Amino acid sequence: MAILNVTPDSFYAGSRTPEAESVERRVREAVSEGAQLIDVGGYSSRPGADEVPADEEWRRVRLGVGTVRRLAPGMTVSVDTFRSEVAAKAVETFGPLVVNDISAGELDPAMLSVVADCGVPYIAMHMKGETLGNAAFGIDYLANSKAFQLGDDIAVIGVGNSAMDCARTAIRNGARHVTCYARRDEECISASEHEVRYAKLEGVGFRFCKAPVEIRENGIICRDTVKGEDGKFTQIEGSETFYPHTGVIVSVSQGSENSLVKTTTGIETNQRGLLTVNEDGSTTREGVFAGGDAVMGARTVVEAVAIAKKVAESMDAYMKALPADNTPDPYAGIPVFSTPTSDVLAKHGI
Repeated sequence: MAILNVTPDSFYAGSRTPEAESVERRVREAVSEGAQLIDVGGYSSRPGADEVPADEEWRRVRLGVGTVRRLAPGMTVSVDTFRSEVAAKAVETFGPLVVNDISAGELDPAMLSVVADCGVPYIAMHMKGETLGNAAFGIDYLANSKAFQLGDDIAVIGVGNSAMDCARTAIRNGARHVTCYARRDEECISASEHEVRYAKLEGVGFRFCKAPVEIRENGIICRDTVKGEDGKFTQIEGSETFYPHTGVIVSVSQGSENSLVKTTTGIETNQRGLLTVNEDGSTTREGVFAGGDAVMGARTVVEAVAIAKKVAESMDAYMKALPADNTPDPYAGIPVFSTPTSDVLAKHGI
């Protein structure tokens, strides 16, 4: 993988290629080095970097991706952007590519739907520190919460249904304080109203307009966000604050696995990229069933389990109705070695 930042102020100085000549030179270097994917960015997320308007970011991305397509037509390209309009223009102009969103869909609420409509792979990048021992991903925590020792003061990053499940589970596992963090305001909570209400009743707290930028061993660092007239939230540089916590659960932008759909013929999806199924959970391919988030989108774990049970019953009925396999056994007439025990004992002189 190679990085092509069409910016003057990205994190890594060696990847900065603000001009057309340096962009072309960098692409040729990546090809000669054997890169199989080039990540193109037009907006630096480095703290202190200049704010870049969407049209200028698109100009940079268009230059970068266009150069890659011209010099290395078969190269896989990912576009590093948190703006849905830039992602949409890139796909419309250059065809299928990967969208690499450092905000995991949190800075632009339209990103996830745009990516789904375009039908392209999506990488939900997150933040520094997610691999520390005091951090867990929500899907892993819910699968086996007892396996994690996160202490009694836990931060949950996210305010969706899965985040509510994580917060309430942490309370039941003995945590004294659990706080959910959201990049946007309370109006943007994606969890259902009753899930939020139950979480609050059980003692879960909320902090809004806080964009986590780094997880530390003893807490998280957040940057304040503010809502503009266009409805979008931007981070306020210099507003970083450290919030102490004994453990962190990351529960944002967790989607269903789509590699099966992309590599298997006959399985249809709808405009949102979700599997098309009948009432019994059967897909458009004979013998393949599905349920949960891959069919309904983001819901609660309880709903996913309930539907999985119904689909499992349909699968059982389907398999029992299949005709019996009467294919002759090709090994039916082979000799059977009848005295293995005595043979072994004889070899040992017993």
